[in-house]
Amino acid sequence: MVIDLNLAARQDEPLTAISVAGFKSIAREQTLHFAPLTILAGANSSGKSSMMQPLLLMKQTIEAPYDPGVFLLDGPNVRFTNSNQILSNDSALGDGVFCTSFSTDSGSVFLCYKENNAYSFDVYRVTIKTLSGELTFGPEYIDRESIANFLRKELQMGEDAFQSNEIGVYVFVDRCMSYIDLSPFSKKSPGSVFLPLRWFDLEDVVTDIIHLPGLRGNPERAYKTSGVGTKFSGTFENYVASIINYWQQQHPDNLHSLCRHLEHIGLTSKVSATALDATQVEIKVGRLPGATDADLVNIADVGVGVSQTLPVLVALLAAEPGQIVYIEQPEIHLHPLAQYKLAAVIAEASKRGVLVVIETHSDILIRGVQTLVAKGELDPNIVKLHWFSRSPEDGSTTVTCAELDENGSFGDWPQDFDTTTLLTEKAYLDAVEERLFRNAK
Repeated sequence: MVIDLNLAARQDEPLTAISVAGFKSIAREQTLHFAPLTILAGANSSGKSSMMQPLLLMKQTIEAPYDPGVFLLDGPNVRFTNSNQILSNDSALGDGVFCTSFSTDSGSVFLCYKENNAYSFDVYRVTIKTLSGELTFGPEYIDRESIANFLRKELQMGEDAFQSNEIGVYVFVDRCMSYIDLSPFSKKSPGSVFLPLRWFDLEDVVTDIIHLPGLRGNPERAYKTSGVGTKFSGTFENYVASIINYWQQQHPDNLHSLCRHLEHIGLTSKVSATALDATQVEIKVGRLPGATDADLVNIADVGVGVSQTLPVLVALLAAEPGQIVYIEQPEIHLHPLAQYKLAAVIAEASKRGVLVVIETHSDILIRGVQTLVAKGELDPNIVKLHWFSRSPEDGSTTVTCAELDENGSFGDWPQDFDTTTLLTEKAYLDAVEERLFRNAK
């Protein structure tokens, strides 16, 4: 029989949290709670990037133009060459296993991967938890009675709708995903595949991610032409020139907003893109405040801060509500005042419903977010701060989540931030005082 699982009735829910265990320094399960503005902070090598890398690993695997197996380890978003670089040394899951889960308000999908002899991974187990119950399955684990019971509840079907002995169940792996197909003679046939669920399409969530790495390429005299849409394979900086060129022709309001953001931060007041031919696009920016077309110069001829920040601003404007924009070090190459002002631009996208995830070392940027909350310009309920720390004993990562109050405060400020600022100020003043004392003798 064929069970109707038509996705036309799907009501996709936003991702509310991801959990990771057994991955690099995240030996024991840690959870990242998503809000429209999600901030990841902590010392170098504390595990911030590691928390998001399972998502990026899945993204580059699904987007690969060929079938790389369960994972494409070495790709545009993350780069590994074998499983040893991924697995925790002291995982609570056991040797050779890492897991990640994805949660919404209606339930969660838990994916577990196991190392194989080819220095890569196999899908080991999938667990689905919903308001109806829980189901676990895998390529080597099929319980037809459990599947039947779960489907009856999840699809609100009567007890006599079907019996477990009537279901032909085939569990198969498609890259990093594992599916139940209730039609045993076809793979992923319409209307019979059970994962993704009706309320959550994990593949869409993963491939919708806009990823901006910490190093966003060098400024170029001309950029390769790219497609313009809502999905951006690989890393986002490759699309920026073509998007700006498209906005000039079709969406001048977006271009106006981009110029407004650039001027607010203090980088430039004007940007334009020109198609040189079918394969190349040139970006020009104003070299002076209030620049006219005569003042535009190639982006390679201005400070590198412009070329590193422009992709951030374009991504925040291009993203749709509910879409994840993951930005590593948005403040890179920015003057402190520009870092502070960047907070307002990020907040504007968050207020539109974009899920902005920033990984930052800038206390000034975080202070800018706090100030917006204190001024009443940003709802504290849409901001979450995650502080990452590592155990000095075994190096394992711990993630602590904090929420802001109406004053923009979230309790004890992370030790590495304000304490460091105060210590450096004190060291400087002590040095000056000591020098003045010596000279007075």
